[in-house]
Amino acid sequence: MKGEAEKLVRFMEGSDKRFVIPVYQRNYDWKIENCKQLYDDLKKLIKNGHPSHFFGSIVSVHDYDSDERLIIDGQQRLTTVSLLFLAMYNLLEEQVLVSENIQLSKQIFNKYLVDEYKPEEKQMDIYSLEDETDLTGRNIVKFTLKNNEENVSSWAEMYQKVLQILHQEDKAVLTKLAKSSNRDDLSVHVSFRKEDFPSSVEIADGIHALTKTSTTSKLALLRRFFALYRLEESDLIFYLENKAETEDNEEPEGSREVYKRYWKQTIEALHSVHGEKCFYYVKASEKPKSWIRGAVGHVGITIRCIANQNMAKVQFYIGSSNKDNNKKIYDYLYSKKDEIESKLEKKLNWDRDDDDKSSKIYVENSDLGIANENVWGKMTEYHVQWSKKFYDVFVPYLNKYMEK
Repeated sequence: MKGEAEKLVRFMEGSDKRFVIPVYQRNYDWKIENCKQLYDDLKKLIKNGHPSHFFGSIVSVHDYDSDERLIIDGQQRLTTVSLLFLAMYNLLEEQVLVSENIQLSKQIFNKYLVDEYKPEEKQMDIYSLEDETDLTGRNIVKFTLKNNEENVSSWAEMYQKVLQILHQEDKAVLTKLAKSSNRDDLSVHVSFRKEDFPSSVEIADGIHALTKTSTTSKLALLRRFFALYRLEESDLIFYLENKAETEDNEEPEGSREVYKRYWKQTIEALHSVHGEKCFYYVKASEKPKSWIRGAVGHVGITIRCIANQNMAKVQFYIGSSNKDNNKKIYDYLYSKKDEIESKLEKKLNWDRDDDDKSSKIYVENSDLGIANENVWGKMTEYHVQWSKKFYDVFVPYLNKYMEK
């Protein structure tokens, strides 16, 4: 075996590289204190002007036919540095960090976070729990959550497996609900008594969950469970059979190509008003969908442009991982409701949504929608106009609150 000194970024960079961790390797187990130590070491190096840092040895086997690198030793450090790149990318995209190099986030994403030339797999539609899309009648193939990728054959199986993952995270939540004598709200959906439900699945530890509900109801319930566990809805990703394949090969309403065409023209218009880095697709799926988000300089708070089939919306979305902080920000803005609406010259829809982690303030127009291509020009104007108004009016109030 021959060892060579190489800069870690050179080893990792490349849009055609794939690092593979063998199944026999232990799971990623660095704790916050381990990551903080590495982060502090890097900060100290920069402060003291040192040009390099010894990360230790990395042992890999290179398959030149596929350009895969099997990591034998060093996977903990590689994974941590990858997470650091991902955090930098997210902070740059949300404009919490600002770089003199305006292309830095794109360079990080393309060089260190994606495999641009990975052989194309069977096309699937991708949505997250956060999406405002009706998935009734769609066939789910798999989902990803908290480093878990699970193949499933139904929404009921997905629901069961997600609750099992959440229960492993914190067993107290479902246990408390199942024991509750107050049979309303979320507690009516879990029980230690299987006979309480006409149809159910076992989660774990004798806890059963009601499954005889619609797909829409299951997703709504999961959003409420995620709020209890203080998880981001965007962390749960669904992979569905591609709806765009029809007998006559015509593009169905709401397919990826329809959204792709609409957002292409609209993002160009948004960039001309907000700047190139403000509005972007959610990189978790790289898939055009019913909404895009724009950064406002604070993590978890965005302006969303939404294009449903028969409705256009612009939202000021308050959805960080801390539910209590979200509600405090919403309450502060609501205390300024009259001032805000006066400046916007319009009554807004205010949705605190105590059952969910996030809160939303929005305008909507039912005369517009993705289904009617004849109104796309007006819908683009609507998204541009109201996203600009929301940014100009809400962000100064938000910045003032954050300074407290």
